[in-house]
Amino acid sequence: MFKVTAAALTVLDQAIAQEQTNELEKLYVRLSMGIGWGGPQLKLSLEEQPISGDQVHAFDHVDILIHENDFNYFDHTKLDYIKDVLGKGKFQLLKI
Repeated sequence: MFKVTAAALTVLDQAIAQEQTNELEKLYVRLSMGIGWGGPQLKLSLEEQPISGDQVHAFDHVDILIHENDFNYFDHTKLDYIKDVLGKGKFQLLKI
């Protein structure tokens, strides 16, 4: 089970709209995990199409791609978008 909050969907939808060159172009949000100095790090990117092994999770106007090799990081989580006291926003994964 993977969920996305309304706040995260709003930010993702805005990012897609900003990158689309025309209304017919379809863009997907890819979620993956990278390894950094502090351990696993959430990575987001925009893609034009799924690749073999991708799972497509549809939320309103946003389709999220998660490759089957990465899904164990996202199972039983919720993607959220929060702002700190200075107004800087970031995505985070919450266990559910």
